[in-house]
Amino acid sequence: MPGFAFYGWVSAISLGILVLPYLLVRLNKYVLKTKNPNYFKAIKWLRTLHKPLGIVFTVVALIHGIMVLGAFRLHTGWLLYISVVLTALTGGAFYRFKKKPIFMWHKFFTLASVILFLLHFFRPYAI
Repeated sequence: MPGFAFYGWVSAISLGILVLPYLLVRLNKYVLKTKNPNYFKAIKWLRTLHKPLGIVFTVVALIHGIMVLGAFRLHTGWLLYISVVLTALTGGAFYRFKKKPIFMWHKFFTLASVILFLLHFFRPYAI
């Protein structure tokens, strides 16, 4: 069975891929301003990965945390995981109900997750 570092890197790469469509759209809107159809095909392909990869991310991150700590202890990783679960729940709720306020909460928790990931990556024992 792979070690906790493997699961941590899978989680980190998954998070990067999960936020990539949003970043690519913003990059194109404010910087690139391309109309290249291949660029938009790549974004569309990444969006098809979003839901299944979000589920994988949620599971793999939990495995990583349990392997490292063994039990619940207040840690930057647990704060990150709570944010990830809230992101997943609001994303699922938006997929089900298609309400803009839910999508706004999904984006808010995504931003919180990215910030908490950076804290966790660079200062895992900050709390």
